[in-house]
This record gives sequence, structure tokens and C-alpha cells, in this order.
Amino acid sequence: KLFNGNMKDVSDGGAFVETLESDLKLLGRGEQVTLSFAHPRNNIYVKRTGEIARTSSSGMAIRFDTLL
Repeated sequence: KLFNGNMKDVSDGGAFVETLESDLKLLGRGEQVTLSFAHPRNNIYVKRTGEIARTSSSGMAIRFDTLL
């Protein structure tokens, strides 16, 4: 499934993604996800896999499988 969100607090190890609460009901802690985004330092297109580390009412924290 494809979801859209706003990426916040991006680091080499992960990111927080703000998304709709209705989307969060379909995703849970421990699930594998793939993120596609512009790298925060050089604006190059990046695709990373990771795991949902936690969720909140405003989004989810993703831990990348490899460093950014």
C-alpha cells in the first residue's frame, strides 16, 4: 500500500513521519516499510527500508535498516 506523509526529524538512523490517523490504523510497530524522499542534506532522491519503531496519534517513527 502507498501512504503519503510529511517527514520530520530526519537523522542517519531514522525519521518521524507525520501521517493521517486513519493510515496509522493500517500500520503497526515492527512492520517493514519503504520510504522514498529527497535526502535532507543534498536533495538527492533516496529510497530506504526500515521498521516502524513506534506510533503516535500524529505519525510513526521509522528506524532505517541501513544508515542514511
